[in-house]
Amino acid sequence: TLNTPTLNAEFSSGNAGNLNVFSYITFNSTLPLKTNELTLSEMSDVFDKWQAHIDTHNAAFPAAKGIQFCLVWYFLRAGEAIVSTTLVGVAISLLFAAVVLIVANANYIIASLALLTILAVISCVTMMMVILGWNIDFLGSVCLIVVIGLSVDYTVHLCHSYTHSVEESQFSRTKQAAREMGVSIVSGAVTSFGASVFLLPTALTFFQQFGTFMCATIVFSLIMSIFFFLSLTTHYGPERRADGNTSSGDIMFLKKKNIKVATSS
Repeated sequence: TLNTPTLNAEFSSGNAGNLNVFSYITFNSTLPLKTNELTLSEMSDVFDKWQAHIDTHNAAFPAAKGIQFCLVWYFLRAGEAIVSTTLVGVAISLLFAAVVLIVANANYIIASLALLTILAVISCVTMMMVILGWNIDFLGSVCLIVVIGLSVDYTVHLCHSYTHSVEESQFSRTKQAAREMGVSIVSGAVTSFGASVFLLPTALTFFQQFGTFMCATIVFSLIMSIFFFLSLTTHYGPERRADGNTSSGDIMFLKKKNIKVATSS
């Protein structure tokens, strides 16, 4: 309801001769509209209640053409835009990563396992943001989109090594991938983490949060790529048959193209 026990209202109007051009009323309501105390859905409910009141008035007096205005609605619309663009950005990034993984590996099974690992990293980073009390503001939106590019970095190296392994069994191919790329992945994670640490003691909140995000993303990506992804390939990764082709999941027109390129080089 729009109960406002105390209204300190101010009424003003504009006239042109004997014709009333416009009128407005300003007042303070008792509804909670602090942006740091309401979620977007709660703020949207407040907006809808006010809009329903205005619509009822306009239905009774069509010539009035009344509207409502509040500075908080700017934050409401901005927040809704940030959330929607974040979801769209994450979806597009995931789609692009999936296409690249499928084309690069020519196998939809190994690409699906890699994509599942990326989703696990995104879930971990999102959980961390909730625990730390972060909101999905402009920085949070950028972080959630950037995390996809950072999380795919380590996994894609293991994908490549697993795909081109000459071993036959899942365990042997996983072992070879870990042996060939493990040191490089850990070394890259250590250098990236070391560079990000220097953002943590800075005075600006932006750099502190971005440094925390970078460090957490690198740690989660390293853990998920080595333990989670390699566990998936051990149990669900495609095996290699005696004729050199994998047992399942191959996309043949991409596979032929990859073999041709590798041979010519």
